[in-house]
Amino acid sequence: MKESIFSKFLIVAIIGVIITTIFSFLVVGSIAIRREESQMGTVVKLLQNTIETAENIEVQLSSMKEKVPEIDNIIIANLDGKVIDSTNQVEESILAEEDIDKLQNEEIVFYNKLSDSFLNIHMYAVTLLNNGQSIIVVDKTFSAFQDYLVAYMIVAIVSIAVIGFITWKLANKFSTSLEKPLKEISMEMIRFMEDKLEFHPVKSQYKELNLIVEAAEKMADNVMKYVEKLELEKKVRQEFFSNASHELKTPITSVRGYTELLQNGFAKNETMQADFLSRIQKETDNMTNLINDILMISKLETKEATETMTDVRVYPVIQDIISALTPLANELEVTIDADCSNFVIEASVQQMNQLIGNLVSNAIKYNKPGGIVWIRAYAEKNTMVLIVEDNGIGIDEESKNRVFERFYRVDKGRNKKSGGTGLGLAIVKHIVQYYDGTIVMDSTIGIGTKFTVRLPLKRKSHKNIMET
Repeated sequence: MKESIFSKFLIVAIIGVIITTIFSFLVVGSIAIRREESQMGTVVKLLQNTIETAENIEVQLSSMKEKVPEIDNIIIANLDGKVIDSTNQVEESILAEEDIDKLQNEEIVFYNKLSDSFLNIHMYAVTLLNNGQSIIVVDKTFSAFQDYLVAYMIVAIVSIAVIGFITWKLANKFSTSLEKPLKEISMEMIRFMEDKLEFHPVKSQYKELNLIVEAAEKMADNVMKYVEKLELEKKVRQEFFSNASHELKTPITSVRGYTELLQNGFAKNETMQADFLSRIQKETDNMTNLINDILMISKLETKEATETMTDVRVYPVIQDIISALTPLANELEVTIDADCSNFVIEASVQQMNQLIGNLVSNAIKYNKPGGIVWIRAYAEKNTMVLIVEDNGIGIDEESKNRVFERFYRVDKGRNKKSGGTGLGLAIVKHIVQYYDGTIVMDSTIGIGTKFTVRLPLKRKSHKNIMET
């Protein structure tokens, strides 16, 4: 990188020196030409007032040439530009017609011609003689460009050498100031990738590099959050398998025990045999419900649920759920109060039954004798709003953050008696997420619990949903 920066800096510097040298060369040369023209104008005015064109012009020109040796040639010509006499031999016609015409409006006319050498210029100053019938021309070769060129070449070479040295120093310093933060970022990223999970790069003096630092910090934060998420998911899965094993172990042990009792003839009569078989059937149903709930959560988590989507009328769904749960509510001395408007949501009937049913079932189970469960459902713009509220036992602060976890029970004894799997609210949470909705819980110990669910009436399509 250092060599690249140095080469680019040097190229820019050399181009700058060359352009500056050429510009200065032309400016100084132009000033020198203006100065020469001023001197030649003075000479030609002097000659205008001195030369008499009547006789002995050649003698007069020779005499004048000796007085102004810096002038190369003095020429006398008539008004059409043809040479009458000169101190040195010249072409027969010295002036172009347009140059002679200028004398009608200007006192002195200057014009220049390149000589055989590119760096030398023939400079001419022209004016009318006093008789008005002839013109006098002063000719001088301007060779300062050649002298200037050598001087400027030396200056340019020295400048390039000095600038090259300064550029090398600056490029070295600049590249170091760039390399240091980049190396620090690289080392930090390497250290981060070596499971250090720490990223602390030093801020740079350059705002642009700080953007890289900030982007790297954000990336590191995202990676750490992702790692933490993976660790949390790993922990959750471990707890899930542990809890699932525990939940399945109890009914399996029970089924095995009753089966052994039947095999060993402990059921002496048909009534006892029927009781054992009924218990086995109940535990089998519990295992079936538990497995179905686990599979449902798994499908919802991976967006693999293949339920058929239809226009579901929410009011009849709630009425069916109330009818199914009324015996449980009567047993626990809980009253259900429902108020539902007539609207339709695009959803799965089964999932809506599970969503609303689990919330209402929990509100009944975790209530108290004489308690009430309020169910409110209505459409608000393009959203279904479902509120299930009770004035039951409430949920403590510690449990509020865990009620949506799989197999978590606020009151394990009460839930066990009611035959729940401990997956009800976990299923509710995953159904809400599946429909890109939200669920908010508000609960106070001894006062009650309120769940507010919001789901879009028209569901966003997922690739894995079966077409109806």
